[in-house]
Amino acid sequence: MIDALVGLGIVFGPIVVIWLAWHHLQRQWRADDYHPRHRTPDDWVLNHRKAIATAVATSLSLLWLTSLTLNIFTKSPEYMSTKLPQFESLLQARMKPMSAAFFSPSPVKRNETFEAVLRVSPPSMSPEDVAQELKLEAARQGVFAADSVQFEPIYVASLTSDRESRIVLQGGTPSRAVVPGDTLTWRWYVSTSDGPLKLTATLNTPLTVAGIATGAEVHTPFTKTVTVTVTPAQQFQDILTFVKDYWALLGAVVAGLGWLLARWKRRRRPPPPKPYEAPA
Repeated sequence: MIDALVGLGIVFGPIVVIWLAWHHLQRQWRADDYHPRHRTPDDWVLNHRKAIATAVATSLSLLWLTSLTLNIFTKSPEYMSTKLPQFESLLQARMKPMSAAFFSPSPVKRNETFEAVLRVSPPSMSPEDVAQELKLEAARQGVFAADSVQFEPIYVASLTSDRESRIVLQGGTPSRAVVPGDTLTWRWYVSTSDGPLKLTATLNTPLTVAGIATGAEVHTPFTKTVTVTVTPAQQFQDILTFVKDYWALLGAVVAGLGWLLARWKRRRRPPPPKPYEAPA
C-alpha cells in the first residue's frame, strides 16, 4: 500500500505542479495583455522568469519530499520487517557465487536408462558437498564435476553427449529462476547403446541481443565420461543379430572358404603311382 501511494505521488505530483504553473502563466499573460506575436521568446522568458523558477523549484521540492517520505517509510519497523530481509538475501546471493555439481553413474550397462543430475545450491554449501550429496542420493558409483558458478537470476541447463543416445529432461523446463536459499536441480534420463559416453552439462543465463533471444554461458561446461559395459548375454545377442542381418554374405564367405580349402587339399594330395611296366 505504501509503495503504491509513493509511486502515485512520484508520477502525478510533477504533473499537478506543471499544470498549476501553466495556469499561473496564463493569468499573467492576460494581466500583461501578452500575445506571442507582439514579443520575442526572450522577452517572454525575462518577463516570466519568476513563474518559471517557481514551477521548477516546486517540482524539485515535491520530488525531494517524496524521496524523504519513502526513506521514512522504509525505516519503519513494519516496512523493514517485510522488505528488508528480501533485499538483504538477494544482495548477499549476488555477492557470493553459487555451488554447482554434476553427477552421472558410471559404469552403466548398455541400453540401461540411468539418471544424470545437475544441481545448483546456495553458497552455504561447498561444491564438493553438493557433489557428495548427489552421490549419496544415487547410491552407486559414478563420475562427478563440481565448481563455483556466478550468481544469475535465471539459469538454463542443458545436457548433450558425443554419441547417439537418448536424453530426456525430467519434469518442468530447462529454465529455472533462483530463489535465495533454495536449490535448483535438473535430472535427465539417459540411455545409450555404445560407449564410452561423454556427457556435457551446460549452465547458461537468458540474454537478448538486438531483439534476438540467446544465452550467455555462466561457467565452463561440466564434462565427464561414462563407461558403458556389455554383458555376455548382450554379446551373444549381438552375434545372433549380426548373423540374422548378414546371413547371405556369411553364406557366400563360408562357401568360398570351403572351395579354397578343397582345392588346397587336392594340390597337397600325392600324385597316383604310374602303372608297372615289365622290362623288355
